Amino acid sequence: MNSNFEPFRSIQSAVDAVKWLFNRLPPPVDGLDEARQRRLVLRWAKNSAEELRIVRRSAALVEDVERRYREEIWTCLVFGWWVFPLFILPSEIGKVVDLRRAIGENHETWLADPDPLCDQWALEAEIRRQLRELPWSARRKLGSVKRELERVSKHYEAFEKKRAVVEAARQTMRAGSDRRASLTSRIESETDAVTRASLERQLQAVEGQDAALERLESWRRRIEAAQAECTDALRHLHAQIAVLAAGDAGTLLAASERVVSPLRDLNTHLSHAQEASEEVLQLTRA
Repeated sequence: MNSNFEPFRSIQSAVDAVKWLFNRLPPPVDGLDEARQRRLVLRWAKNSAEELRIVRRSAALVEDVERRYREEIWTCLVFGWWVFPLFILPSEIGKVVDLRRAIGENHETWLADPDPLCDQWALEAEIRRQLRELPWSARRKLGSVKRELERVSKHYEAFEKKRAVVEAARQTMRAGSDRRASLTSRIESETDAVTRASLERQLQAVEGQDAALERLESWRRRIEAAQAECTDALRHLHAQIAVLAAGDAGTLLAASERVVSPLRDLNTHLSHAQEASEEVLQLTRA
């Protein structure tokens, strides 16, 4: 008869273990508004593709992520205690610990030195949240806004990838450009004709890299300007939706085309800019 109660003792032990671990979590960071929380959560999730996919779409706050982890833990505990032994619980709770510790230790640095990509994701998430909270008829009417938002998001990320390629190439080319003075000095002092010819060819290659570096610098500025244009357009959209949501449904529906038209124009312009920026990839392969 005692064996019949053994599973219940196991569940109780697991519950006690979970409570004990929860009580030892690092304290949460207080005094952060929702906008800053979203930016911090995205910064924390940036290195995990799966976690980032979830929090980007949900505009998650710190408490939202913790609540999801807690639900996963209790679900595992209640429905899977006979499959998942107790050693898996500290691993799951470790996710909550990692979240609190990372934000607790880094929130001042992350807020003082923001990541533009995370800020862009936070802005997109906030606009999606605004759209979800609109009345059904307005959401249906503004469906094209959501589609154009996704296009802007894809453009921004495509520009970000090209910016990263440009930056990596610039660092490599700068290392080569630093050899100019050394090569020039060696050519002036070299007496052997064959060696001098080799050094002169190296100097010509460095000068060619300098020209490519100037073009890359120009493209870096263009890409950053295009990204800034994406961000400014979404900030304007965010403000527009906030104003429209405060009015009546009729006003919102009547203004739908006025909201989406600038986004369409922006995406057309960004598509052309994407095509033109393919030159960047050719420069980095050179």
